[in-house]
Amino acid sequence: MPPEGYVVSFAIFHERGFGVPAHSFLRGLLDYYEVELQHLTPNGVQHMAAFVALCEGFLGIDPHFDLWRYFFTVSLSKRRVGGKEVNVPMGCAIIHMRPSQSKAYPLMRLVTSNKGWHSQWFYVRDDLSATLPKYTGRLIEEAPESWGWGVQRKDKKHLDDLLTALRALMDQGVKGVGIIGDYHARRVVPLMARALPLYRMMPGMSFEGTVLVDEALPYSEVSQRVKEATEPTKDSAGDVLDIVYPVPGHPPMRPEPGFFEFVSLLFPCSFFCQYLRISDFLFSGCSGPAEEAFLQRLSCSDAEGSGRGGCESPCG
Repeated sequence: MPPEGYVVSFAIFHERGFGVPAHSFLRGLLDYYEVELQHLTPNGVQHMAAFVALCEGFLGIDPHFDLWRYFFTVSLSKRRVGGKEVNVPMGCAIIHMRPSQSKAYPLMRLVTSNKGWHSQWFYVRDDLSATLPKYTGRLIEEAPESWGWGVQRKDKKHLDDLLTALRALMDQGVKGVGIIGDYHARRVVPLMARALPLYRMMPGMSFEGTVLVDEALPYSEVSQRVKEATEPTKDSAGDVLDIVYPVPGHPPMRPEPGFFEFVSLLFPCSFFCQYLRISDFLFSGCSGPAEEAFLQRLSCSDAEGSGRGGCESPCG
């Protein structure tokens, strides 16, 4: 058992995007799934880290809980010993993509083997301002119902605009190796509480409390970290392609020059406007009051979704 105020962590979790104090999105998922940190796997941590980076760095939003549940589910893993399946104390909660939704999400081919990862464990001091579930060492014998829950049918329509935005990003070439490489290049730990989200890392701002160190990470090291986390791809002849960073043709992460901007004409100006910040968009089809007045309307949901009819769309 770890000392009071500590939890069990693993070196590979920190390599894949975990840090303390823990990000509120990670802490919320641990609570929702009723698991402790040691119940996760390296690929599960990587999925969460990449999702946070996708939301913040490419969609321009904070991590979206329903969007996460739309794409990901959790399965219980057991070990076979002497012909019997036995519960394991660590790495039993397998986070993975829902097969039915995989084509709507950026290609994320994570490594198929992290053999021996659980041998490199240590105690990490929890942060009282962002506490993780206390370590109990309990075995999860049956998967909680919440592991399989997705988004309710009535709520799925609220994701339509975000899914359209994701398709646009994928059409522009956004994929897992680029997402993972970009946050490593910025020296950001996605699953760590930070002073600034990725989309607010403007030039000239202080990044204290946001990045681990100020020094740039060599591109060769970024490429190596991506290689360690992802499965290699092959060309048509079956030869393994080398991973290089920057990923050729991959759009830059917000707010770097050249990041992909969404044009409002592609989407209905209703629920979508609540999630993607106005400064990131070209509302070329909208007319009406100035930006300040429009921001006041972002709290309005569409009438059916919120039950508060009468909110006006900025587009009319």
